[in-house]
Amino acid sequence: MSYVPKDKRQKLLSFDQEHGVLTSTMHGKEEWLKACVEMVVMDEMPFSVVEGKGFRRFCNSLNPHFQVSSRRTLVRHFMVMYDAMKQKFKEELAPHRVCLTTDTWTSVQNINYMVITTHFIDGDWNLHKRILNFCVISNHKGNSIGKLLESCLLDWDMQKILTITADNAYSNTKAIDYLKSKIGHWRNEVEKSILCIRNAVKYVRSSLKRLKDFKSCVKKEQIECKGLVVLDVPTRWNSTYMMLEAALKFEKAFWRMREDDEGPYVSWFGEDEPDLEDGVVMSHYPRKREGPPTNEDWNNARTFVNFLKVFYDDTLKISVTLHPASHTTFHDLIAMEEEIEDLLMEDEEILSETQTSKVLKDMTLNMKMKFKKYWGDLDKLNQILMVALVLDPRYKLGNLEFILNSRFENPEDAIKKKNEIKDILKKLYEEYVMPPPPPTQSSSYCSSDTTTMNTSSSLSRG
Repeated sequence: MSYVPKDKRQKLLSFDQEHGVLTSTMHGKEEWLKACVEMVVMDEMPFSVVEGKGFRRFCNSLNPHFQVSSRRTLVRHFMVMYDAMKQKFKEELAPHRVCLTTDTWTSVQNINYMVITTHFIDGDWNLHKRILNFCVISNHKGNSIGKLLESCLLDWDMQKILTITADNAYSNTKAIDYLKSKIGHWRNEVEKSILCIRNAVKYVRSSLKRLKDFKSCVKKEQIECKGLVVLDVPTRWNSTYMMLEAALKFEKAFWRMREDDEGPYVSWFGEDEPDLEDGVVMSHYPRKREGPPTNEDWNNARTFVNFLKVFYDDTLKISVTLHPASHTTFHDLIAMEEEIEDLLMEDEEILSETQTSKVLKDMTLNMKMKFKKYWGDLDKLNQILMVALVLDPRYKLGNLEFILNSRFENPEDAIKKKNEIKDILKKLYEEYVMPPPPPTQSSSYCSSDTTTMNTSSSLSRG
């Protein structure tokens, strides 16, 4: 007879023949199912193997207390494991630029197949190869290949495609053209919302009649604002911020124009427009104009404006030309760095896992990397910015010392950096102080008289 524990959580003693020691193990249905699924996948066996008499007899000889599951149970468990591993691999792929290869062929049974493989290099410079899709395809035409590639990339949430390699065939050329036309239009929620609002502003400013109709809507909504909507330069983030900030003030007017308009405003968004990027035709496939803006688009724009406001304000402070700003620039940089850290904490603790929050989190991480590159290293930072801070009578050397202590983990590093700034101050002083002229008899006499007169005047005033 063998001992069967009443408590399923109780471990069993077993002899490890490899190491010659007793070990405690816990066996359960979940562990057995996982091991069985891995066996089926690794050995390329059918799921029906678990229902074979020989397999059941083998399992019973190992442990008669295990109840062998059916192949349907095994399939369900396999799908759960597949989804979990797929999600994990998606997260692994996300930060990398990937290269894709694809191939199609026809089997002896006259069935068309297609395989899609990805290659990428990880952070340790190791090359990886993974098969993303192995499936049946209806035919070898360009559109069919392109649509299957598009479906696969969307399924794997792939955005950073570096290259796509295929055979030198006309159908593959058509497939790549199709995919390029589609990938160019993949946008996240924030980008789509910005484009919708940009198109709405472009509509208003495209003719005098449209501008007049828009002003009428502004008047009806009783919006008191002396300015008007402005169009941005898409490659300049600060102009996009200004466009969205202005458009948000007139949000009700855009809604009024959409409701009162009998057709031109809404129908304008349904028209085709060329696929242009910086004035260059990116694809021969026309696309529908994005818009008009929805509630979600306006909410995304509001979130985006709040996100960029602190960076816009700090940029204005640093970029002034009519008054000096060098004595406050170092403080502005520290404030910007703290704001980035606060935004990252906000993303982790407050924002829900929506597409918008993910985009903002990615933007914040990119900002942090850029900031570290240009401003993060105090040794590479222009030291005159710290000198200017010390020369400001409101802060002096004590404030710089306080900031350095907060940035360096080792107090000795902070002291070293403070002494470097003091040395620079001394050198600047020596550079700018003019040596006194050589004394002469007349100048000495005049200087003495002048000193006597100044002393007498001071005494008389006292």
